[in-house]
Amino acid sequence: MRETSIRHKVYATFMAKPMEDQPGSSLHIHQSILDVENQKNIFSNQRGQDSKKLRHFIGGLQKYLPLAMPMLGPNVNSYRRLVPDNSAPINVHWGHDNRTTGFRIPISEKQNRRVENRIAGADANPYLAFATSLGCGLQGIIEKIEPTPPVKGSAYEHDFASQEAWRKP
Repeated sequence: MRETSIRHKVYATFMAKPMEDQPGSSLHIHQSILDVENQKNIFSNQRGQDSKKLRHFIGGLQKYLPLAMPMLGPNVNSYRRLVPDNSAPINVHWGHDNRTTGFRIPISEKQNRRVENRIAGADANPYLAFATSLGCGLQGIIEKIEPTPPVKGSAYEHDFASQEAWRKP
């Protein structure tokens, strides 16, 4: 990468926020879980709606991911991209096809239902970030943690600092 960029007289960087006046670079993690017995996506119920396990997975992300932020944002620069109205999430809210939330449920068929964790920066180790996100979500399924209600509209208008998930381990 370095040699190629030098050859083209540019610099290559994987910083989360290389330029102050531009949006940062992220590492969006898309996760779904299949039942080992029937190979069906556990995030959709039989009617194609959000399953309890999907909600519990999100509840686990909301509760535990703030404690694991060093795995998703390993450098001081990682946190510079987390500012309102700049294409980055500043919260652990969730919503359907809502790009202002930390966790988005993209529009999909029931067999493709997934959670998009939008919090990690481009500078995160992908193996640690994926494992951390999956572990937090699975813990939510184990503990049956209910998430906050899904956000409709801009999550930037919500007070993220007052969310229980940011304060309680």
